[in-house]
Amino acid sequence: MTSTAGTFCYIDPEYQQTGMLGVKSDVYSLGIVLLQLITAKPPMGITQQIADSIEKGTFEEVLDSSVSDWPVQETMDLAMIGIQCSEMRRKDRPDLSNAVLPKLLQLKEFAMDRNPRFPTGITPAAAFHLSKATYHHHLR
Repeated sequence: MTSTAGTFCYIDPEYQQTGMLGVKSDVYSLGIVLLQLITAKPPMGITQQIADSIEKGTFEEVLDSSVSDWPVQETMDLAMIGIQCSEMRRKDRPDLSNAVLPKLLQLKEFAMDRNPRFPTGITPAAAFHLSKATYHHHLR
């Protein structure tokens, strides 16, 4: 029997209510992580905080201040992906392969154009195996 585990703020709210996992349960966690990536803030309330900042025109104020040159439009695009992924209801979250991945690949292209040192030629599968090997190396 398999059981789920995780930190409260990253767990699909519908799973917390019903105890049933869905295809889009992990999409919720991805959304929270994406929002933390750009803000360096704790997960509690992060979705609403960023959505409010976009609405008020203060988005740049919530970005991680340790990064001095955020590409604001692309970062806002990433924030919107994070907000969509972290919708409370699964049915309101985007499909990972048909909606989220294409947008993330567009942002990757932007990053590669902006920073030529960005790793190129690494496929998602290769990146997974590379990170898995690195992870196992650190366990030794």
